[in-house]
Formats: sequence, C-alpha cells, structure tokens
Amino acid sequence: MKKRKLTPIAIIAAVLVLPVGFLVYPSISLRSKLISTVANSKEIRLIEHSSEWESEQYTRGELVYRSVALSGESRDRFLEDSKRLPVAPVPVPNMCKISPHHTIEFLLMDGTINRLVICFECDLIEWDRHGGTRYQPNYSFMKVLRRVVEREGLSVDRDWIEFADRFRESARSDEPK
Repeated sequence: MKKRKLTPIAIIAAVLVLPVGFLVYPSISLRSKLISTVANSKEIRLIEHSSEWESEQYTRGELVYRSVALSGESRDRFLEDSKRLPVAPVPVPNMCKISPHHTIEFLLMDGTINRLVICFECDLIEWDRHGGTRYQPNYSFMKVLRRVVEREGLSVDRDWIEFADRFRESARSDEPK
C-alpha cells in the first residue's frame, strides 16, 4: 500500500473544518433542547428574583419580585422565536460567577421541572437540564430570552441592590405589628 503525504491544503482544511464542526455541535444541542423543552412544557413560568450578590442577607431566589405564567399565545411566540434561532457556535461552558435575577421554569408533560437561570447583566445562563452548567450563549439566544421576559413586563435592567432593599423594606412595612 502506498503511503500518502498530507498536502498543505489537506492540513489547512482539517485545521479549519474540524473546530467549526466541534463549535456548531453544542449550539445545535442548546438550540434544539430549548425548542424541545418549550414544545414539551405544560406550563412555563418566568420568575424575577433576588441574587446572592445583592447583599449578604439575601440568597438566590429568596426574594421573588414577580412570577408570571406564560399564556398559550406567549408560549407559542417563545417556541417560534426559539425555532428561528440561528445555528451558530456557542462558547464552551463558562465558569464565571453568575448573578441571575430571572429563572424560566418549564413544567414538562412528564411532571419534571427544568430551570433555566439567566443573568442578563453578564449574558450567562445556567440550565439544570445540562447539569447546572453555565453557558455564555450567542447574542441571538440571549435576545430571545430577553424578549420573552420583557414581553411579560419583567425588568432585565435595574439597580438590583437598591430594588432588593426597597422590596424587603416594603415587605417589612406590610407585616402586622
């Protein structure tokens, strides 16, 4: 059998094509899992909550500012927006510290709950469907999530520390004396 030498063109093609295929695969996975999760949900709930970074006295989700169940129409729009996401590379899992203020809970047909935790300040997500791995999705992915949250009247941009303090103070003033 005659040995073939790798030509410079073959080497360049291998160096360029293999990494692109590797980078696109996670994106297809994240995109398709979002589509299947939205499509297979009985109920989708958006939750705006505190983060452990607001103050030493608060923990993630301790203060729930608002919780909204998506209507059938809103769910359908979320699904359509997800289907229009481009297949584009998603960086490898991100190990940065996340300060999330939004969670999307998906109640699936089989009764399990999947949580997609979102930090719009640093564009990170943490999805328990992926073992709690943190990702920094592409701009389009975050734009879809931002659109879903804002359509339901939740805020993605605010001074969260001040808001948590005001919310806690308001809750204290409503307590019976």
